[in-house]
Amino acid sequence: MKYIKIIGVILFQVLLIYFIFNYMNNRNKETYSNLEYEYNLLINKQKQVELDIIKYQQLYDSLAIVDSNLTLLVEKYELDIREAEKKAKTTKDSLDLYRKDLYESLKKIEYFKNNLPNREGEELIESLKNKLKL
Repeated sequence: MKYIKIIGVILFQVLLIYFIFNYMNNRNKETYSNLEYEYNLLINKQKQVELDIIKYQQLYDSLAIVDSNLTLLVEKYELDIREAEKKAKTTKDSLDLYRKDLYESLKKIEYFKNNLPNREGEELIESLKNKLKL
């Protein structure tokens, strides 16, 4: 009887150890399965992020090309503006000179309207000869 009790206790302990290991093993399998699922999700996210990086890198490269083209265009326009400003200054200077000449001519015309030259005889003939030579 004593042996039966000892065998019963040993059998109970063996069954207890078996159930504990079996429970822990099932729990570990479940944890492993969850971790594997999360790992696969993370791998998929990583692939998506890598594709996004490639897409944005291509977009950045194309925008960099557009930016360099626009920079060249702006530089060309700035050069054109400087040339136009120089031409405008030259034209303004010429216009001012023409205005001055016009003003002086108008003054002479007004003077001659008010003070007609009175030439007679030899002086009139000499004046006409000089005017016709021009």
